Amino acid sequence: MIAASVLETDWIETVAATGGPWCFISEAVLIYLQAEQAQQAVTQIAQRFPGAWFLLDTTAKAMVETQDKHDAMRHLPPESWFRWACDDPKLIEQWAVGLELVRSRTLLEASPDLLRHAPFPTNLLMRFAPWLLQKKVAGYRLNRFNMKN
Repeated sequence: MIAASVLETDWIETVAATGGPWCFISEAVLIYLQAEQAQQAVTQIAQRFPGAWFLLDTTAKAMVETQDKHDAMRHLPPESWFRWACDDPKLIEQWAVGLELVRSRTLLEASPDLLRHAPFPTNLLMRFAPWLLQKKVAGYRLNRFNMKN
């Protein structure tokens, strides 16, 4: 583990020196950055770590633009809201040569094995009334990218 900012570059050589393989996980990090900063972070990792996996979440524009109406986010100061919106994670592939979207899913598209571990009320809703959750989770996606050699 390294304490560092994804926007800086001083940690990159330390990680590269480990020789890999590498799997970068960015959950609830990039969505709080400006679009240019999110792109910078993804690009510098993709360029320096060919062959790595990169797991990241994305939030749709509609989700970013309606945070003032969200049941939890509206109680937080706007400085702590999401900033980067991404309606189509496939477009991230254009940020760096070799960056390939392998999978993108919402919570409702999770595998049955994963859903089995969800709390009982959530599991029940997702199995028998997914339309109740659709609007809340549709704009939030979990994505896996490969960084080809």
